[in-house]
Amino acid sequence: MRLGGFYSAENEDQLRALCPVLDRHGLSAVPAPRRLATMPDEECVAFGEVARSVGVVIGEAGMWDNLMTTDRELQRARIEQVRTLLRNAELMGCRCVVTLVGSRHPSGH
Repeated sequence: MRLGGFYSAENEDQLRALCPVLDRHGLSAVPAPRRLATMPDEECVAFGEVARSVGVVIGEAGMWDNLMTTDRELQRARIEQVRTLLRNAELMGCRCVVTLVGSRHPSGH
């Protein structure tokens, strides 16, 4: 089991710089960068390689938008975003993509 905390990195340099903080707290897991869905393939691969080289696990990525919206175009776009997150997470070596299905509530939440 790996423990993570409230620490994250958006790029390889930040991840390297974060290592002493993680070590100080006995942590070795971080979430995927928040911009995972827009990261180019080579950047996903490079981030994952750096994480593995410093002994850090990329534990999860999250997608928190309502997938059950009644707006069909918005729903299609959000499902495509989940597909992109899954693809990029795999390239990075991220172990999990978490999402909530949502609801049909008129508010969209």
